[in-house]
Amino acid sequence: MRTQHWPCTWSEATVLSVKKIWDKLATTYEGTRQVKESKIGLLTLSCEFFMMKSGESIKEMSDRFTNIINNLKALGKTYFNKEIVTP
Repeated sequence: MRTQHWPCTWSEATVLSVKKIWDKLATTYEGTRQVKESKIGLLTLSCEFFMMKSGESIKEMSDRFTNIINNLKALGKTYFNKEIVTP
């Protein structure tokens, strides 16, 4: 027995087509898993070797670091404070 939540019925073919379109959009927007992992790797290296540039203000440095962290978050990688600041 089917429970109908929408005013129209969705055929299995329509649902599969919508799923294919959604998957294609997600891959196009986010990239493949391999591209995503590469981006995370490069951003992680940028984070690990982060240094203040010559002539850079504290605000510019902070903005650049925040940008790296936000890009990592957007890719699903998060850091805890203890991972970011090391003694």
